[in-house]
Amino acid sequence: VSATANVYVLVAPSVLPVATPLVALEGGNVTISFVITNAIPPVQPWSLLWFYSSSLLATTPNGGENITNVTNRTQQSFFSFSIFADSIINLTITKLVVRVPSNNLTDEGRYFLLASNPAGSSFGFVDVSVLGAPRVEVSPASQVVINTNPATFACFSYANPSPVVWWVFTDAQGNSTNLSTGSFITVSSSIVVNSTLTISSVQYQDRGQYNCTASNVIGTVSSGATLTVHVKPVVTSISNSSEVNITQPFSLQCIATGFPRPALFWMKNGANVSGGPSIFSINITTTQLANSVPQVGSALNFTPVQRNDTANYTCVAMNAILTTLNDSQTSQLVILELPDPPINTAISQYGSRWVFLTWKAGFDGNKPITSFNIYGRNLNTSSSFQLVNSQTQMGQYLYNISSGIAPFTNYSFTVQACNLLGCGQTGSVVFVFTLQDRPDSVPSNCRTSGNTSTSIGLQWLLPAIPNGIITSYNITYRPLVSRSGIILNSDTFAPSCSNVAVYQNGRLSILGLNTTLLPLLKATNYMFEITAFTSVGEGPACQVNASTSDDVPEAPPVDLAAFSPTSTSIQVSWGLVPPVCRNGLILEYQVFYISASGPDSMMTTRVTSPSTSTVLTNLRKFVFYSLYVQARTSIPVFGNCSVPVVVRTLNVFGNCSVPVVVRTLNDTADAPRDVTISLGTSQGTVQWSSPTSPNGDITSYKIYYNSSIANLTNSTMATNLTLYNLSPGTEYSIGVSAINGAGEGAMSPPKIMKTLTINNGNALTGRNAGIAVGVVILAVLVIIVLVVLIYGYVWIKQRTYKKSLNEDPHVLANSYTLMPQERETLLTVDTSVAATPEPARPVQVYLQSCQRICEFPE
Repeated sequence: VSATANVYVLVAPSVLPVATPLVALEGGNVTISFVITNAIPPVQPWSLLWFYSSSLLATTPNGGENITNVTNRTQQSFFSFSIFADSIINLTITKLVVRVPSNNLTDEGRYFLLASNPAGSSFGFVDVSVLGAPRVEVSPASQVVINTNPATFACFSYANPSPVVWWVFTDAQGNSTNLSTGSFITVSSSIVVNSTLTISSVQYQDRGQYNCTASNVIGTVSSGATLTVHVKPVVTSISNSSEVNITQPFSLQCIATGFPRPALFWMKNGANVSGGPSIFSINITTTQLANSVPQVGSALNFTPVQRNDTANYTCVAMNAILTTLNDSQTSQLVILELPDPPINTAISQYGSRWVFLTWKAGFDGNKPITSFNIYGRNLNTSSSFQLVNSQTQMGQYLYNISSGIAPFTNYSFTVQACNLLGCGQTGSVVFVFTLQDRPDSVPSNCRTSGNTSTSIGLQWLLPAIPNGIITSYNITYRPLVSRSGIILNSDTFAPSCSNVAVYQNGRLSILGLNTTLLPLLKATNYMFEITAFTSVGEGPACQVNASTSDDVPEAPPVDLAAFSPTSTSIQVSWGLVPPVCRNGLILEYQVFYISASGPDSMMTTRVTSPSTSTVLTNLRKFVFYSLYVQARTSIPVFGNCSVPVVVRTLNVFGNCSVPVVVRTLNDTADAPRDVTISLGTSQGTVQWSSPTSPNGDITSYKIYYNSSIANLTNSTMATNLTLYNLSPGTEYSIGVSAINGAGEGAMSPPKIMKTLTINNGNALTGRNAGIAVGVVILAVLVIIVLVVLIYGYVWIKQRTYKKSLNEDPHVLANSYTLMPQERETLLTVDTSVAATPEPARPVQVYLQSCQRICEFPE
């Protein structure tokens, strides 16, 4: 059988692009054309589908945007579809839209056409590129940046073909600068240009306009932004820390920069400072230079500085926008001045020669204290403070004052602090009265006064440096040399002639400023040491050498012996006075001698020590003499005997030795003495005294006048004679001689007198002469009465003295009294040369100087 069958072969369509890729300008038109071939059965129009992918890398329409029958996809461009008989399928797009990175509304991309029949489906694609002038998708944004912070400007531009992008900087002064690509500009992508301008550390001069420019062959576009730079406040300078002398003017300077222009204010030790005319003032200055950060200055003026201005001064810069960003600098101002006086000055301890002073330092004047000056004043002697010491060891506010401190003295002290500027005022004054100590000096003006033979008076004054209250004085004494020849030793008492205890060495305490030491050795040099005592002890001694005075020897020379080698001489010798009785250095001996029968007066001869013998010459012949010898020391007083007077201090000679009586041979008398003559016209009166050495009993006198001789028998011991029958106006030579048993003696030297003349008118009349003679006789009678009264007085005193001797032989301490054995001693009289021995008679001798009476018995 045959049959006829129709075999249909189905063939899937093939979709081929007419042209690809297609390039068009933005805003222009483009037609996308495909050809469908080999489709059995043919592709129906309703089976055609259009797809769009913005990615040119898409390989299938799957996932693409179905744009079939879409007429206004981007809301700017328009789509139209057409099918031609020759199986050409077209998509016409008008007002093409260029690609914009910020969204997908662009006509640029890959277009797919999907054709289907029962045999299958296939697709083709055409790439469409839209070319256009650059456009800025993201413009750089204006910004405010704090200096030193980074600033970034982003410029996103789109263009096809890819644009060239650059930046232009226009500064605040209008100057433009093209910025080349550098480290601060980055560009990425070929079509979409992401250009970023980065300033890593913005400076004030970076402020201005920044423009981003994109350009290709189709066109150019620009977009700009403003950079505002805020400069945080910076204190660029402040016056250096300073030290300023007080009361001086001073100014602290501060300069700061910043934008907006900062405000400046000062702080003192963290507290705000406000100006004041009496303390300080604040001046503000502003400076604005081209392309420079605004500069502000401030001056803190002190007129002048005061102590409380010492502080840390901070200059703070702050602006109104950047309130949290401020800057400051601090300068220290130190006000220099002299240090304040030390405080709490006190005397913590003291003694007699030291004072321990303490204190505390006051304000140092903002300079380290370099020293403390310690001033002291002796209130007893000084009216002003004197520098005692300068204490340079800091940290030790104490000082032991030991130099120049005297005991028992009022002192005041004060302390002064010093720094490098000088020394300040002294502090409070403290007072101290130092303790007592031993005297530093000897008693002043040590001397003797009122020395006697057995005592020495001592006087002194307070020590010049007593160092306290003198409580007593000690006197130590010892003998150095005895002028009497006594052997001195260390015994307290020394032997004495009268067996009375006599001090030789000693020590005694005295309260006053004088004393008399007794009884001491006579005629002895003593050394005295006087020391003063306080309650602490004994001071140094002043030394005084003084001597007791000589005194009358308390015993006569011993071993008196005498003999007569001739009729007119006697040899006398004696021994020394015992040392304990000498009472001084024997300087002289005096030998007294008188005839035992009278009427001679007492005669003496002196013998200088050390001789102990002498020869008495010109003696009366064949006459008994009573002799004795006395010694004396340094008091040279001799005299006749008189009524004894008990005066111990006027003694000169010691007691009499045992008397011896020796008679020499008689001889002619010496000439009468004291011859006086009174002549009238025819008569005259001659008066005389008996010879000093009558050498026997005077029996008569002869008066020689010219050739005449008048004899006066010495029966009444008369020593005057009246001459008569003289010639007026005549010169007479008158002399007198004495006559004794040996004959006539020597005549007195003649005296020449002239009788009165009657005719010259000046002669006495008989009546006047009688009156004159009467007056003379009356005067003589008065003298005789006085002599009788004196002898009577002496006789009464003598008898009274004898009676006292009989009652108490030792009644007179200063008189020498013959002891009983001496009274019984009879002197041997040499009568070998005497024709007729004369009877011995009592002789009384008065020694005026030593006030002694020696009586020699018959």
